[in-house]
Amino acid sequence: MVELLLADHQVILDLADEIGPLVEKAQSSPGGLSQTEWETMRAKGNVFVTELCSHAEKEEFGFVPAVDELLDQATAKRIMDRYLQM
Repeated sequence: MVELLLADHQVILDLADEIGPLVEKAQSSPGGLSQTEWETMRAKGNVFVTELCSHAEKEEFGFVPAVDELLDQATAKRIMDRYLQM
């Protein structure tokens, strides 16, 4: 499960790296994207959303319940406390 989720992260991050510059260009310069750039951003954006939703479902319905079963209450509290200190 962890390897699958890490692979998902890489796909999502790679897509974000591809889409990010196009989004920035579109925001900073109205009409600044060519037709090809718009089509690329739209297509990759759709893949990004699909991948992110699929990944979130894997975490919500697979990973999180498994972690809940594996962690005792004291360990879960320590993890939460560290998270809140970030």
